[in-house]
Amino acid sequence: MVENRPKKYIEVDPKSLYYPVVKLSKDENDWLLFEDMVRHCLALGATGGGKTSAWGKYYLHHMMKAGCGGLVLTVKRDEVDFVKEIAKKAGRIDDVIEFSLSSGHT
Repeated sequence: MVENRPKKYIEVDPKSLYYPVVKLSKDENDWLLFEDMVRHCLALGATGGGKTSAWGKYYLHHMMKAGCGGLVLTVKRDEVDFVKEIAKKAGRIDDVIEFSLSSGHT
């Protein structure tokens, strides 16, 4: 998922807390690490501000690839489909359980 990582990150296991996930600036050492994602993140913004489409896709994909579980709460159908697509790309679609009036898991 992360392209052109600095040499010090090339051999880092994707499940390691020190795995670089998101490039933050042009500085080659300025990365958001997996450790930051599980300990120091809060996404705030106005409706339509890109919390899910911009930030969420990186966060969800990496957490799923690392074997983490989680809970996504939404009332938007398109966000349910978005999460399922990310889970599919991460090889975790069989781990998704959808709770809704029509899913059989109410």
